[in-house]
Amino acid sequence: MHDSTTPIYLIVDRHPVHRSGAVRQHVQGYHGRLQLIFLPSYAPELNPTEQVWQHVKTHTVGRKVVTGPDQLRSVVLGALRKLQKIPALVAAFFQHPQTKYACVYV
Repeated sequence: MHDSTTPIYLIVDRHPVHRSGAVRQHVQGYHGRLQLIFLPSYAPELNPTEQVWQHVKTHTVGRKVVTGPDQLRSVVLGALRKLQKIPALVAAFFQHPQTKYACVYV
């Protein structure tokens, strides 16, 4: 929000936290400069985050033998950190036909 001259539109799912009174109050504090756009109740195909998890499951976690929760956490965090270093791949998740709506080029 800092230095933004135009409204920010933030796409969120309908997790209870995103609909909480505290979040509503925080958003209202921006006097219309921040707008939340809620995804439908159940529409994982519209959520770019699901593209990330699909990639992590297909290319990392699904290819490892995981022996416990600590190792699973380590493998998932490692995959997400690796993904952070490949911005072109992350951008590609927003080019999927069903999630392209969430991408705005500035």
